Amino acid sequence: MGHRGWWRSFLYSLTIARRYDCARIVHVESDAYLLSSRIVEYINALDHGWTVFWCPRYNCPEPALQVIASD
Repeated sequence: MGHRGWWRSFLYSLTIARRYDCARIVHVESDAYLLSSRIVEYINALDHGWTVFWCPRYNCPEPALQVIASD
């Protein structure tokens, strides 16, 4: 309820993904970086579900990096 901008961004990306028949939506916050080819390859291989990565330092999901597959 308190994250209107987040929902607006995700719903708009869904509209674009459907229009261009994309296999996945990759959400990376503007201050986040993918620092290895290993994570890039992993993300490129995701083909189902909604993936959110785990932050062991704070023991919670990391919302700055998410992948949503077309299913």
